[in-house]
Amino acid sequence: MHLQFSGRYRLQVFHGDTDILLKDTGWFDNLITDNGLNLLGADYTPRCYVGSDSATPTTSDTSIAGVLASATGLNGAGGVQVSSAPYYGYMQRSFVFSIGAIQGTIRQVAIGSSDTNLFSKALLTAVDGSPTTLTLSGVDRLTLTYELRQCINTGDFSGSIDINGTTFDYAGRACEIDDASYWRPSLGMAMGTSTSGNARLYCSLRTGATALGTVLTNPNGTTVASSLSGKDAYVANSYTMPMWSEWYDTLGLLTNINAFDLGTLLFTTTTFSMGGRWQFLLDGSVEKTQYQKLRIEWAYTWGRCA
Repeated sequence: MHLQFSGRYRLQVFHGDTDILLKDTGWFDNLITDNGLNLLGADYTPRCYVGSDSATPTTSDTSIAGVLASATGLNGAGGVQVSSAPYYGYMQRSFVFSIGAIQGTIRQVAIGSSDTNLFSKALLTAVDGSPTTLTLSGVDRLTLTYELRQCINTGDFSGSIDINGTTFDYAGRACEIDDASYWRPSLGMAMGTSTSGNARLYCSLRTGATALGTVLTNPNGTTVASSLSGKDAYVANSYTMPMWSEWYDTLGLLTNINAFDLGTLLFTTTTFSMGGRWQFLLDGSVEKTQYQKLRIEWAYTWGRCA
């Protein structure tokens, strides 16, 4: 499954004594760096940096110069936007700088695990897209909000998979795109990380599920959760997270059955953090004895939103 991400910033300046809003930049786009794409494969604590440097960010940047101050933040609003295209899940994180923490002119902002390990970077820009600045004094307080988005591709896709020496074609599409618990991204959490994530299997002989659901639904029928799911180690610059799920021979689905025809097999991935939820349909039958386990492997790949 190929995932795409984007982000944007908003800066608001308040008077430290009266808490009156003095300046608001509104939302402006960021650049997720190549280093940031690698950070999607790692867990880290996000930190925000504001700086005076006016250099235009590039995808190869890893650091921010002229740092005036930094702060950690807390998760804020999150959800999905599926009322009209483009569809996406989003999570906002707010970084609050104390009164007088910034005294100077801000030209650039960044998010990362450190000022030399950046995820995102941007010049402050006006409504027309031109560079702008924000000057703070000793009585000002700054709140910076960053919104990370996961773009949702609702188109169908296809491919093939080898199961026990037999090649099966499959069809796939996103599902439950209106459920934020599956599609809301999480800044600082590695792709595929979840304490509750598993994959679910539909068997046509058991449940009658023989077709993919819509992008808002799952296939019909009762599912069997995987016995175990996990991921392999992330390889730098691959922008790929290999994932796998296994169904053991001890599952009730297979008890006391010498050979089980899985029929038109449907498979969904569930809650693996920032991966969304996806459904797959094989074009044929898979035979499994009670002495075998079923293992399905797939991978998340990712890049920037188009």
